[in-house]
Amino acid sequence: MPKPEYKKVPLTPDESEWLMKIYKLRHDDLFYSGAFRCFAYSFVITSIVTNILSFATYAFWDGTGTLVFSSLPVNLFINILLALGITVSACAFISNYMIDAYKQDASCGMKFEVPLTIISKEYFPVTGQYFFRLQNNPEKLYEVNQADYNKYEEGGAICMNQGINSGHIFGQNDEVRIKFFKLNRRAYNNY
Repeated sequence: MPKPEYKKVPLTPDESEWLMKIYKLRHDDLFYSGAFRCFAYSFVITSIVTNILSFATYAFWDGTGTLVFSSLPVNLFINILLALGITVSACAFISNYMIDAYKQDASCGMKFEVPLTIISKEYFPVTGQYFFRLQNNPEKLYEVNQADYNKYEEGGAICMNQGINSGHIFGQNDEVRIKFFKLNRRAYNNY
C-alpha cells in the first residue's frame, strides 16, 4: 500500500513556540539528568563486565594468566573511560535523532496534514470531553470538540497536524512527558 501524500501547511506561531518549548525541556532533561543517569548505569555495567572478563581470562588459562584489571586504579580508570564513551555516544544519538527534530520542525515552519484512522470514540460525561483513539498511537486519547466527535465515525479518517521531522501530533490536549513531570499544552500559554 503506497504511503499517502501528506499536505504541507504552515505552523502557527503558537505551535512553533510549543515545539521549541518541547525541544528545550527534552534537551535540558537529557543533558542535566539523563547524562548523569546514563553515566551511572554505564559505570555499573562496565564494572561488572570488565571484572567478569578479567576473571574469565584468568580462569581460562588455569590461573597461569594474569588478571588484566588487577590494579584498582587501572580498573577504575578503564571503567570511567568506557562509561564516558557510552554516555557520550548515547547522548549524541538521542540528541541527534530524537530531540533535534523538534527544533528542526520549529525552524522550518511547516507541518504535515495527515489522515489518520479513528479506532474508537470516547465521551466522558463527567468532564464533558470528547476523545478519539487514532491508529498511530491507540493508547493515547486525542481531544476533539463536540462537532468533530459527531461528524466522524469509527473507522473513518480525520486529518491531524503532525510535525515533519518529530512526528509530534498537534491538538488541544497536547502533552509532553519529561522524565519527572508532564507539561500540558493547555496549561502552557493559555492555549
